[in-house]
Amino acid sequence: MEPVFMGMGQVAGLAAAMAGKGDVQTIDVSKIQRILKEDPYLDGKEPETLIDEDSEYITGKEGWEVIWGGGAYGRSYLKYTGDPEDNHLEYKIPSTLDGEYEIYAFQQGNGCKETTFKIEVGDEAKTVVFDRASLVVEGQTRGEWVHLGTYSLVKGIGGSIRVQSDEPDIHADGILLIKK
Repeated sequence: MEPVFMGMGQVAGLAAAMAGKGDVQTIDVSKIQRILKEDPYLDGKEPETLIDEDSEYITGKEGWEVIWGGGAYGRSYLKYTGDPEDNHLEYKIPSTLDGEYEIYAFQQGNGCKETTFKIEVGDEAKTVVFDRASLVVEGQTRGEWVHLGTYSLVKGIGGSIRVQSDEPDIHADGILLIKK
């Protein structure tokens, strides 16, 4: 509920600033929408990039089922239910990104004991093994963002993050890229 009020406050503040001493009812709503789309935090910085389970940037979803609720980032996550020999999923890193990025994966408290992330960006390849026993869940969530490292992204090149496990109960959820 709090994010809703935060968003409403941000829009109201922007409308008031645009109106100055005039009537806020006369503000062009499409202009507010454009400003927030281009600069969602109103700080001039590039917004973070989130790749979630319904994204066009995910490939290889055969054998993956959408699970609603239950510890997901957002409303749902993906759980592998297919052939154990082929239990991987690939997130494509958008080729529009340029610069140094911190990459995170949302991991739930439930699921397989170990998940392997294979990150490829240009000529750089790195494997990060995540042990679920090391996950410390704080606050009112059932999971946390796990840092996968810092990577140099070059516009036009892109990359990929492959999620896989030797165990059958593998879950995949959001991938977050934050520009440094």
